[in-house]
Amino acid sequence: MTPLVSIGLPVYNGERFVERALDALQAQTVTEWELLVSDNGSMDATGRIVRGRAADDRRISYQRQPVNRGAAHNFSVVVQGASAPLFKWISHDDEMAPTMLERLLHLREQEPDAVLWYSPGREIDVEGRLGDVLADGLPLTQSDPAERLRQLLTTYRGSNPLFGIHDLAVLRTTRLLDDFHSADVVLLGEMALRGRFVELDEALFHRRWELRSTRGRDRREVDEWFNPDSRRSHDLKMLRQFREMARSIWRAPLDGGARVRCTRALLDTWGRRYWRHMAGEMKNAVLRAAGLGRSLDY
Repeated sequence: MTPLVSIGLPVYNGERFVERALDALQAQTVTEWELLVSDNGSMDATGRIVRGRAADDRRISYQRQPVNRGAAHNFSVVVQGASAPLFKWISHDDEMAPTMLERLLHLREQEPDAVLWYSPGREIDVEGRLGDVLADGLPLTQSDPAERLRQLLTTYRGSNPLFGIHDLAVLRTTRLLDDFHSADVVLLGEMALRGRFVELDEALFHRRWELRSTRGRDRREVDEWFNPDSRRSHDLKMLRQFREMARSIWRAPLDGGARVRCTRALLDTWGRRYWRHMAGEMKNAVLRAAGLGRSLDY
């Protein structure tokens, strides 16, 4: 079988829900897929569960990392092993309606010049009961990369499009998921600089959103999720995001005029919205470096 789409499942200690995620994938009406599972050194039954499925389904491959190197590394590992022209990430605690892959592949046939095709998300609780639709507002259909970036930075609400179907060749020209807070926004920005996003007209992606929400978690905990070995500052979050998005613009395959327009879009959106926050982060860094303690005036 030649897969139509490669699916990557990065997982760490996912025994509670991973069987449901695998059930949802194996129930898809499209069967020409491969699943690449990268287990980040789980200490629970995740490995046993996935290896059991792989023994019965040749489309599933399992790789265990020797240590937990964080989500950023694990998300990249599964991309590296993909063999199909299209790629999709799934999470161990999310599920898909049975027709999700079929509908997304059909959408891709209708819109072949896009780079990302995705389904809106819908909340699902621990028992599998469906809740509210998670509106994204991210069908980025404009031809101008600056306008796509402007809409992304203005209307972004969640990472649902990240779990759509990507053009793998385009995805591999990005930095993938980096190891800083909100790196998913920067990755989507890199994809938006390269092409259009198309949204399905039905919410077939079922997310246990609250289980992964970063609300209530301190910055160190969030940073360790991305990379347990990170030694970077945890108090310059918005400055880091702004810098990385600017870096993405200047390394994207754009002509000079488009690059300038994209930079202006970044300044008009994130620059205007978060300049006080970034100034506060910088002030606090200077105060700490001078040994004068820490202020939280921003």
